[in-house]
Amino acid sequence: MNQRDVKIIATLGPATRKKSDLLKLKDNGVDFVRVNMSHSSIADLEYFIALARKVGIPFVIDTEGSQIRSDVVRGKAIHLKKGQTITAQAFPIMGDKNAFSLRPGHIIGQLDIGDLLHVGFDSLILCVSDISARSEGRITLRVHESGILESNKGVVVNRSAPKEFDIPPLSEKDHASIDIGLREGAGVIAASFVRSGESVDMVREATKHSMKVISKIECVEALKNVDDIIQRSDMILIDRGDLSKEIPIEKVPFVQKVILKKACDAGKEAFVATNLLETMIKKRNPTLAEVHDVITTVCDGAAGVTLSAETAIGKYPIESAIMMNNILDHAASVLSRYPHNSGNGALIEALERSDYLLH
Repeated sequence: MNQRDVKIIATLGPATRKKSDLLKLKDNGVDFVRVNMSHSSIADLEYFIALARKVGIPFVIDTEGSQIRSDVVRGKAIHLKKGQTITAQAFPIMGDKNAFSLRPGHIIGQLDIGDLLHVGFDSLILCVSDISARSEGRITLRVHESGILESNKGVVVNRSAPKEFDIPPLSEKDHASIDIGLREGAGVIAASFVRSGESVDMVREATKHSMKVISKIECVEALKNVDDIIQRSDMILIDRGDLSKEIPIEKVPFVQKVILKKACDAGKEAFVATNLLETMIKKRNPTLAEVHDVITTVCDGAAGVTLSAETAIGKYPIESAIMMNNILDHAASVLSRYPHNSGNGALIEALERSDYLLH
């Protein structure tokens, strides 16, 4: 059971659909569960929140938020080659090699010539080349870098001019999720792609002020407004995966350190998500680098960590929870015995004086 202060949020999915799975997660240190509503249906949410209530583990309502995504495409993937053109539409269609739709649809009206659309991770890049039919809900894109177009993939836009998008912080699906959460007594909501302090207030209002708000820091706008977001939130969560699509990946570890310090200074709990035990999606044990990352994250002041694909779709969901619990328990044991508030130097000196290296 959890004997530490650092909390674990586990994501539920096909790998953890049974009551027995949730009981094992609870018994092995998981404090909260959630489903990723960007990849789950309202029916999934209702199923899992009912299951969590039976097991007695708190459920976090996780929103889609104000993210641009590709809509449904025919088949598993459509391969697009550099130089070809494709139409993006505001109204839903079954996507193919000639046209696809974006959601929210009104984003089409905010795209300009030269904007680059990065679709998914390290894959397809599209450039807006013709907006003459934009008022009719259609624009033309030229493939800037070859890649695959898939259903429901996040789209990051590099603007040709310094303008921000006008996207509501909650989708229609999010409002439906909140209604279910209110009905079932959920006490926490994780708001995705929060872009401003005002967005936090809108989410809180939507929950009728009955849920604590975890604001997820995962886009450039959130970094610009991070101090205000932290002040207006109950907790924050640094989603390193989506953040790494918007800023250079080498900056993410330092950005994480800065945000964790800001949250600690403000007296707000901060969670960290993405790639913590990524190897365990397919393998029974994590890499040493992953364990080091978790320990460093805790030493930097994180109040919680999130298991995502590891517990949602991985081959070893329970083992992932056990491993995370063991890592956090050990970190808590070390940091409770040796001084660390004065910096790493004091901690290292204390460990050198002890018998830690040999026992």
